[in-house]
Amino acid sequence: MRNYVNTTTLQVVSLDTIRAAFPNMSIPEGADLQDLGYAPLLATAMPVAPAGFKFVAGTPAFSDGAWRATWDQVELSPEDLAAARAMCWARIKVERDRRKGLGVKVGQHWFHSDPDSRIQQLGITSETLVLPPGVLWKTLTFSDPPVFVEMTRDLAIQIAQATVASDTAIFGAAELHRIAMQASPDPAAYDFTAGWPASIEDEAHEAGIQFDARSLL
Repeated sequence: MRNYVNTTTLQVVSLDTIRAAFPNMSIPEGADLQDLGYAPLLATAMPVAPAGFKFVAGTPAFSDGAWRATWDQVELSPEDLAAARAMCWARIKVERDRRKGLGVKVGQHWFHSDPDSRIQQLGITSETLVLPPGVLWKTLTFSDPPVFVEMTRDLAIQIAQATVASDTAIFGAAELHRIAMQASPDPAAYDFTAGWPASIEDEAHEAGIQFDARSLL
């Protein structure tokens, strides 16, 4: 809905506000409100703020025969920075947790690292479990055909150890991003896409394959 400017006070108001101020009048959308002291306010695109600053709505200005919105550049307040850091940290944690489920590599193969797979793999490491020979285990791949390997207790232990190492590296990378983000003058624009441990996602990209975690087999 279009905003209007009070041409005397330069206050920006909505059409609903004007209607509420004149309850006995029928004011349709697009009505000429100059007799009431209001003029349409033309929107202007908000500029891109440099690091450490933001733009806030300024005082409307009359130019080229119309009232136009303006923007004032102001420094980010401590509250702005705190909110931006909290939001960016939340995004970093989402990426951290996503990467925990991208599998772990043992030898030439990647293995699933979702919660259910972790429980299954850890269970096989138990010395009380009698694992029959020839159990085929599906590896983690991003294209057909599926690849199976023989699961053994030793392999399950290696997967569990790789999972611990992977989680540690991923959490460490997230903490490094947190520290760098908090030191950034513009935490909302902090780029945390790099600096993570290698994953099956990277191998897919190197192979020229558009990665989609939903396509993991």
